[in-house]
Amino acid sequence: MDGEPRSANATALESVEVLSLAADDFLAFLERHPSVSIRLLKTLTRKLRQADRRRVEFSEHDSVGRVAKRLVDLVEEFGVPQDEGTLIDVSLTQEELAGWTGSSREAVSRALQAFRKRGWIETKRRAITVYDVDALRRRAT
Repeated sequence: MDGEPRSANATALESVEVLSLAADDFLAFLERHPSVSIRLLKTLTRKLRQADRRRVEFSEHDSVGRVAKRLVDLVEEFGVPQDEGTLIDVSLTQEELAGWTGSSREAVSRALQAFRKRGWIETKRRAITVYDVDALRRRAT
């Protein structure tokens, strides 16, 4: 958009269909559809606020607290109630969770193990069921 190299990568958690546009074509589209520009601006503003919150979390919380916070966020955004607990309906790896929390994969593994021992969560390959979201919420603060 601004002629500078991209500043981030994106990884899809599920199968997606992608459309690629040249920057000039995208800018021309935005000029023809100002309402899209406004929605894009609102989305970018929300993302900047989230990034600011995460930056504060990284400085205020240890890796276990950050993992707990991210699990709470995932429950709230993607949680599917089960007979017992809430399934986080997103396939994710410990590496991805580590990237989201600014932690190493080993730190995430230790945090998940601690949560399992307390009975707060259950993990299976690329799946997490949360049994005690309130305990995770308390650990996240």
